[in-house]
Amino acid sequence: MINITKNYTISIKLLIFLILLISCSLKEKDSTSVVLNDIQIYKSGLSSLENENYKKAIIEFDNLSLNHPFSSLAKKSDIMTAYSLYQNNEIKKSISKLKIFIEMNPKDEFSDYAHYLLAMCYYIQVSNQGRDPSLSIKALNSFMLIITKYPNSKYAKDSKLKIQY
Repeated sequence: MINITKNYTISIKLLIFLILLISCSLKEKDSTSVVLNDIQIYKSGLSSLENENYKKAIIEFDNLSLNHPFSSLAKKSDIMTAYSLYQNNEIKKSISKLKIFIEMNPKDEFSDYAHYLLAMCYYIQVSNQGRDPSLSIKALNSFMLIITKYPNSKYAKDSKLKIQY
């Protein structure tokens, strides 16, 4: 009698466990939310950028940085967000994003471009602010930094030209 009760209890517990397991797996399959991976989000951001839909590109690149912070594309998406902001004429936001990137990644492979884009943000504001000397000085210092810190980068030559101008 004890064996029958014991077997019956084990059978019921096993049956409950299987029902729970099956119901959990069915819920996962029924889920309609689509989770994009980092590569898909990055490609979507680039596509938006090519179509000159800068606001959408900003959202997509920020989405990648926030949802996939350890992705190999996360740093690149931060730079692309700053570039999209720059293209959308949101210069102050772009400057802020670039300063954070440079502070967090001082020796990154994209640091030379981050410095160059930061210098360009200052540079394009010079004529807009009625020749504010502080912006000219910031642009000049940023271009000088590129020439001294990254003399062999592809941005050094353009930086020299901007300084001469």
